Amino acid sequence: MSKIKHYIFIFGLAVLFNAQVQAGSKGGDEEDTTPTIAASPCSENLTESICQAWGLEWQLIVDTDGGDTGGTVAVHKTFDSFTAALDCANGDGSNECGGSEWRLPNIRELSKLFRYTPVKDVNGHYIEEIGNTALTYATMRNWFKTKYFKPESTTLTLSDGNGDITTGIEPYLVSSTYRDLDLNDDNTDVQVLAMNLMTGAIVSMTRSGRICSIGRKDGQCGGMTVARDKDINPIFVIKVKTFTPT
Repeated sequence: MSKIKHYIFIFGLAVLFNAQVQAGSKGGDEEDTTPTIAASPCSENLTESICQAWGLEWQLIVDTDGGDTGGTVAVHKTFDSFTAALDCANGDGSNECGGSEWRLPNIRELSKLFRYTPVKDVNGHYIEEIGNTALTYATMRNWFKTKYFKPESTTLTLSDGNGDITTGIEPYLVSSTYRDLDLNDDNTDVQVLAMNLMTGAIVSMTRSGRICSIGRKDGQCGGMTVARDKDINPIFVIKVKTFTPT
């Protein structure tokens, strides 16, 4: 192969790689290849607790709790750390976590659930929204309608009857994707990637759930000196498993 042909070949690979990276960076902008045989697609059935999109099944982890709301209500389960979220999504034996076929989604899978522009129908009209989250699918947005969460011992209101998250609260969905900057076996500097439910922004978190507003090269969190307020930034989990047609 001549040098010119060699350079053209390398340039072509670089262009293809760059196009793939750019296509994946916008998450929800990619074409949804959900099979039509899905029993409960995430874009249609609002009452489903498990729905199907991108060839995967999705389910928000919830718990049942009584207390401040007067009676037994479904509350969104919050997690104090990445380890707790990982154990639950993988099936730790508790009722709400489910079986071992479930897992945490990686950040690329999770990003496909978000959209960054208003959704329109085939006629170009804006589709009626459910709530103010950045989630693409109507079923998932409905999961956050008139709900509660319990970060500590008190049950708090998460959203209203329209599905709008309570003002001042910015929840996060945690993924299984992490970065280990020093590559030591102790994993003390591991930073997990999560997504802001309101904006779709990707953030880094420590294993203990502290948000890193700046990711430093030494693996430490920069730009933030206080711990995450669990009442303001609760961590939720939408677990995932491979969709199997029946």
